[in-house]
This record gives sequence, C-alpha cells and structure tokens, in this order.
Amino acid sequence: ANTMGFMQQDVFQKDWDQLIDDILLAKICHMNFYRLTQRPVQPEIYEFCDKLGMMTQTDLPLFGGLRPNKWAEAVKQAEEMERLVRSHPCNIMVSYINERFPNAEGFPQRNMSTFEEYKRFFTACDQAVHMANPDRLIKAADGDYDPPSPGLPDNHCYNAWYNGHGLGLGELHQGHWIPTKPGWYYACGEFGSEGLDPENVMRKYYPKEWLPQTNKEEREWTPDKIAKAQTQNFHYLWFNTQNTLQDWIEASQKHQAWGTKILTESFRRDPDMVSFAIHLFIDAWPAGWMKAIMDVDRQPKKAFFVYRDALEPLLANLRTDRYDFTSGEEIVTEAWICNDLNSAPDDYTLKYQFEKNGKVVFANAITPDIPENTSEFQGYIKFRAPKVSKRTAYTLRSGLFDNEGNEISQSTLELEVFPEKEVQPVKIFV
Repeated sequence: ANTMGFMQQDVFQKDWDQLIDDILLAKICHMNFYRLTQRPVQPEIYEFCDKLGMMTQTDLPLFGGLRPNKWAEAVKQAEEMERLVRSHPCNIMVSYINERFPNAEGFPQRNMSTFEEYKRFFTACDQAVHMANPDRLIKAADGDYDPPSPGLPDNHCYNAWYNGHGLGLGELHQGHWIPTKPGWYYACGEFGSEGLDPENVMRKYYPKEWLPQTNKEEREWTPDKIAKAQTQNFHYLWFNTQNTLQDWIEASQKHQAWGTKILTESFRRDPDMVSFAIHLFIDAWPAGWMKAIMDVDRQPKKAFFVYRDALEPLLANLRTDRYDFTSGEEIVTEAWICNDLNSAPDDYTLKYQFEKNGKVVFANAITPDIPENTSEFQGYIKFRAPKVSKRTAYTLRSGLFDNEGNEISQSTLELEVFPEKEVQPVKIFV
C-alpha cells in the first residue's frame, strides 16, 4: 500500500504502540510492503519495519518533472536518500520520480522534456546510489506517464474511479494491461477509488459547515461540501445520486470495495504483474485523501476486507464477464489459482458448487494445478442456467481445501437468472 504521513505522525507524537499497530495492520491485511510515497521518512519507521518484517520502498520527493537547474541538487539528494536507508534491510527499493509527465500535460516548459535528458538524470542517480550501496534495487519512475523509463515499467491505474484511466476497466478485468516494453514484467504503483469517511469521523473532526445540521440539510447534502472530495463529481460514472449523508457514505464505500476487488483480483491473475500498491492504506488526516481504505481513527472501510481477501497468499478465484443470464442459457465462468508462495502443494482439492438460498443445486471437485509464485487458469465451469419463473439470485462458490479438508481460500460470484421470455405467435396484416 501507499502511505502519506500516518506513520510519520506516529513518530512525531512518539506513539510507538500506534506505529507498531500500523505496521501490523498491514500484515493482517496480507500486505508485504509499504511504498513511502514521494518521500523518505524518519529512521524510526525503518527500524520498526526492520523488526516487524515489513518491506518498504522509498521515493525521492520529485513529482511530474525536473527543472534543469535543479538537476545536480536532485542527484545529490538521491545519494543522501540512499545513505539514509541503506542500513535498513526492510528498504528493498528506491524510486526517483513520481508520475513523470511530458511537458504537454500542462507542466511548465522550463522542465526537462526529452527522453535523453531524463536518461542522463536517471543514470547519474544510479551511479550516485550505487556508489553508496552497490546492491540497491531501483525503479526509476513510479507511474510513468511519459514512457519508457529504464528498468521495471510502472503505470498508475485509477480506472475504477477516473473512467478509462490507463485502460478500460473491462479490458483490465479480462487480463489486459497498459502497453509496455516488450518482454518486461511490470508494476502498478497506485490504484484505487474514493470512499467517504464514516459519519462518526465526520462528526468528530469535520467543520460544521461541511455537514448537515438539520433534517432539511440532511436531505439536500452532497459530498461537494467536503473540501477536495471527488465523490460529487465522479459518482455519476459509478452509482446513483444519494439522498442522505449516510446513503452517500454507504454507496461510496460500497463502490470503493467493488473497484478494489476488480482491480486487485485482476492483478493477482496476471503473471507479469509483479508489484502493486493500493492508494492509500490509512488516512493521515480526517478527509485527507479519502481513497484510503482505513480512516484516520483506524476504522476499516469495506475495501479493507476486500483487499485483505484478494491478497491471500494462496487464492482461489472465479472470473466472469456476465452476472445475469436467461433460463437455459449456458453459464461460463473461469476458475483460477493465484499463488504468491515459492512452494505449491500437490494434494489440495478445488471444490465448487452452485447454490440457491444456501441450498446446493449441484457441486463438483477437481485436483487443481497449483503453480509456484504465479497464477494458473484451472478451466471453465460450464452449466445451463436453471429454469425459473421469476428473477432469481444464485451463488457460484469455489473453495480450495488442504489434505485435511480445511478451507484455505474461497471465491464467490453472485449471479441472477431471468425467466425465458415467452414469444407469442403474432399474425401480421399489411
């Protein structure tokens, strides 16, 4: 996950118990590294990550572009950054620039603009960093909007919020990715969508001017009252306009969870996607950046639990392009196993079943082909949609079980079946 200040506040306040909790919360969520987004942090953060086994990525505080007259200073700071982090085994990577834009993106034309200029800059930074630490792993650009940069390609992708950002959400769900350098693995350093803070956080911290105080104001409230909130402008792409404060909170958090599930599971299924980080984990401030999946008081939003489940080291996963069918139509879904471990059991069982109101309609089991440290398509689950007289909800469920019958991972799809439309014979008269 990306971080933007909550652990720095822990150190500033000397709240060491909270710093420990904030690292352990990430481990509970199955995360294995923090991207210290666009800045180095205090040594205490690296020390606690060393002790608790949480990897980190440290970024040079450089965004968008670099002015030529700051070139030498940026190289100097890259070396200073490496000297700060090189003694900490937790810090496995550094990065030089966030979201490198071409000048045409509206940044001042006084920025460096050509590939050759940035190549010289990256080369100089590499030499300075490797003089201080020959073993350092480097990702030159995190979120490269003017590719290619040297090394691991990284693209930021917010296509469950900024519609079509990077590539269409449906394309991503089907297994595609943003065009990148041939033959390379790749990364997604940022992705996510906004989920409003819960009402108790709003009432505790927000200015009264931001919130409804009467029943009439409650019915007329919209998220544009919150400074810098994006939900008012972007919700039209994803969900209906809501009626009350609580309705807005519920709808936005529900969408955030849905988008988190779609993107994270897509990344897990892609064997060439070797690194990704949600933006953000814990909000450093009330309404600081509401793409966070946990608020400033460490209350998890719905997306926290979805992200935790999608990051299970050994994951059973179902994928479909359709969720609604007509009686008699063939239902086709994909079954996957995603494994982040460097070992693969050979005595596990993959079970699946089709349910209506908790009652099993049919079930089956296979011996899965579990790969080591990658993902593997297991096959299609194909069957005819049952005959129904009215719109009916069903659940398709798959589970991965060990040799003792313990469930390791479970995936579900909520599907709906509609009755077959009756076509009445019609006489046509002209």
